[in-house]
Amino acid sequence: MAGNSGPDDARPTPWWQTLPGILTAVASLLTAAGGLLLALHQVGLLDRGRAAPVATTPAGRAAQAHSAAPTPPPETVPGVSFPAGAKVTLGNNRGRGTYELLDAQFQGRTADAGTLTLHIRLTNAGPADIGFWSDSFRLSVDGVPRAPTSRLNDLVEARSAKEAEVLFAVPLTARNLSLSISSGEEDGAIPLTLRGSR
Repeated sequence: MAGNSGPDDARPTPWWQTLPGILTAVASLLTAAGGLLLALHQVGLLDRGRAAPVATTPAGRAAQAHSAAPTPPPETVPGVSFPAGAKVTLGNNRGRGTYELLDAQFQGRTADAGTLTLHIRLTNAGPADIGFWSDSFRLSVDGVPRAPTSRLNDLVEARSAKEAEVLFAVPLTARNLSLSISSGEEDGAIPLTLRGSR
């Protein structure tokens, strides 16, 4: 009969063929994939080849900075020494000045050369001001004079003193150093010892 329905018409639609069922299945799959990725990340399988995470605590940052700093090989940057109280007193037509070497630091800049920084005090006994400039200084490196790489152009008034830094480029292979100082017709020298040079 035309009004009768068959046995297939009464069967309910499976849940995976309905829209709510499909959405539930997709959500379950996404949840399972997210859980799997989280588990892999926690055991470290997803972090291979990546940089270490940045430490967020002060102690962690300090430890990370200490471990990340490259350790220079021993004796690659020579030390500098000079006689205690090393000074030279020189006169010119304006007065007499005492040049005293207060400190010497050597810092490596390249694989072959470094920068020698000399901290010098000029005390002017008077009677007039005297020049405190780069042209007064030369560094003898294994017998070859070198001009400063820094620029100093100052005056020291009578009965006063000033301090300044004078820089020189020095090869790491240097053996013998000497600081020459001149003022007018007079000159003097302060020997330097470069320790640990190649």
